[in-house]
Amino acid sequence: ATPAAAAGGRTGLSWRMEEALVGLFHAAAAAETAAEQRRAALARQPGFRPMDGFRGLVLASTQDPGRVRLPLGDLRRWLEGSWASVSPSDHELARALLGCEDLPEDGGFLGFADFLRLVLPRDPLHEAERLQGSLPPEEDATGGACAGLTFGGAVEYALRRMIEEEVDFIRRTCRLRRELAAELRPAQVHELLWGEAGRATAESVADYVTDTLGALDHAQAATLFRRLSAFDEEGGVLAGVRVLMAPMSGDDLVPYRQ
Repeated sequence: ATPAAAAGGRTGLSWRMEEALVGLFHAAAAAETAAEQRRAALARQPGFRPMDGFRGLVLASTQDPGRVRLPLGDLRRWLEGSWASVSPSDHELARALLGCEDLPEDGGFLGFADFLRLVLPRDPLHEAERLQGSLPPEEDATGGACAGLTFGGAVEYALRRMIEEEVDFIRRTCRLRRELAAELRPAQVHELLWGEAGRATAESVADYVTDTLGALDHAQAATLFRRLSAFDEEGGVLAGVRVLMAPMSGDDLVPYRQ
């Protein structure tokens, strides 16, 4: 059910929850804008193909040309190599890259579909760049012909920064997740974003964050929707809301999560 007002704004949320939700949505829209700029720049790299980039990342992280999925532990160790600016936990990588609320029992693996979600542009303004990085034939998406690939330079740097910035976003929004968890569940926020069709759409999300919350403009609302819908192949936002809102184990224990 829709959460009841404790101190009542026009949203039906307590003022504390309204402020935390606005802060989280603002942070998510800003993070998506920055990430989209990196995606578009990577797609414009001469000769960049997502499959080659994925295979190169797998090989650089595991030294195993036969791998078709990348264990998050190996990805973490690669990130912790030279000139790393972030040392993520496997749990943070699972949340940022796989959309998992908790670390999978098998430790988590980055697959090609997860890699595409990370690197392909989402904004319609970057449709040309997205087409440039279009999916390879299905038979190309498995197998391990990595040994001859060149991986480094601008592509390696871009991938490092994209992953590190997603982890940094999770860390920077820790306080807001904690505050929201005191009164709101992700399913309740998902319901707030519903439209007349009984599901969250780009239009219903925009209506809520611009008209009801009065916190974002329409361009920011569209950007927020792209982030929330990224983890659902059918364009729904519940999975994205859970990724954004669900507290992580250790949120209250780690000093940098203020």
